[in-house]
Amino acid sequence: MILSFTIAAVLLVLAPQQGPSTRSLCDQALEHYRTKDYAAAVNASSQAVQRDAGDAACQHIYGLSLAAVGRYSEAEQHLNQAITLKPTVANYHYDLGFVLYQQKKYEASVPVLKRAVELDGENLMARFLLGRTYVSAHRSLAGQL
Repeated sequence: MILSFTIAAVLLVLAPQQGPSTRSLCDQALEHYRTKDYAAAVNASSQAVQRDAGDAACQHIYGLSLAAVGRYSEAEQHLNQAITLKPTVANYHYDLGFVLYQQKKYEASVPVLKRAVELDGENLMARFLLGRTYVSAHRSLAGQL
């Protein structure tokens, strides 16, 4: 009995601090993002990704949160990671395409948005943004002539 208590006490002392789970942090990040508290979303999703870099949903929300605060290069990295982890999720492709579009990286956004449409043909936002991207790319090229 005393030995069991001693072992349990040692395990408690040696056990790392648990804190919130990765899923909990990711859910918190999503809630912060939805309420437009982007700094808090970046913080929570960053912690979630540090705990589990293999969680595509956490990579996705981290990318969205980074984009919302204007950290586009980092956002691209995390959205690409989400796509690498779960390549058949159309929204991941759409969101990366949108981030690229926001930066006027039209040529890079076209194949990403095309893939979003291929994966989810009913995603009207992806179809609309793909069309806008073609128009914007054409205008950009015309302005260079």
